Amino acid sequence: MIRFIKIIKFVLGAIAVYLVVGVLFVAYVMHGAPDRMAQTCSQITVGMSPDDLTKFSAANDLFYPPQQTGTSYVADKRSFGRYTCAVEWESGKVKSARVNFAD
Repeated sequence: MIRFIKIIKFVLGAIAVYLVVGVLFVAYVMHGAPDRMAQTCSQITVGMSPDDLTKFSAANDLFYPPQQTGTSYVADKRSFGRYTCAVEWESGKVKSARVNFAD
């Protein structure tokens, strides 16, 4: 019986450690995301072509669904897509890029 209780304590302790590490990881990632995306959005220049934006996204580990009209979103993978750059298109070129928080 005492061995069973030790096993239960060990399992509960391991679960607690994984939960704490997980929460700290998400907090760390979300804490730096606004500044990281502000810097990323400032690097997206007016007049950039869809191919240039695709290359830029790949080089910076961003998610970018190819789109050339309206508004598209370049998402930060580390923040699970909550922080993005809203990219506005005009005539197949970037018109503007601004930080967007999806919440």
